[in-house]
Amino acid sequence: NLEKKTISVKVPQGVSSGDTIKLSGEGEYAGSDSVNGDVYLKINVSDHEFFSRRGRDVILNIELDIFQAILGDKLEIPTLDEETKLTISPGTQNGEKIIMNAVGLGIIIELFLLIGVVFWIRNLKTSQNRQPSLSKKVIKNLKF
Repeated sequence: NLEKKTISVKVPQGVSSGDTIKLSGEGEYAGSDSVNGDVYLKINVSDHEFFSRRGRDVILNIELDIFQAILGDKLEIPTLDEETKLTISPGTQNGEKIIMNAVGLGIIIELFLLIGVVFWIRNLKTSQNRQPSLSKKVIKNLKF
């Protein structure tokens, strides 16, 4: 005879998909002269709108246009708790990694910012009736 029961579970910081949490004594009662069994919860961490994770590393991909990369810029970027200012140095290269300390999940973490340079190519091959078009190209070699 199964009973429906609601319990609160404290999920520790830094858990990853596939991790397991054991809840001792929260399982089914096996009968006389026995104790309740254990329940095992398998963790599945959902994707985030801006951030991704690799192990304990939190990663944010940032797209810069060619002028921001060449001249530098000041950007507002999200962290796990709040927006913060980031100064992009002149001459920033595609695929460059910037590491900054940020507060997230109640602890100070390293936030890895991966830079992708986006540039526009003007298509000048047009017929008499069409305007030249712009196409967006993203340099795709962001490896971590």
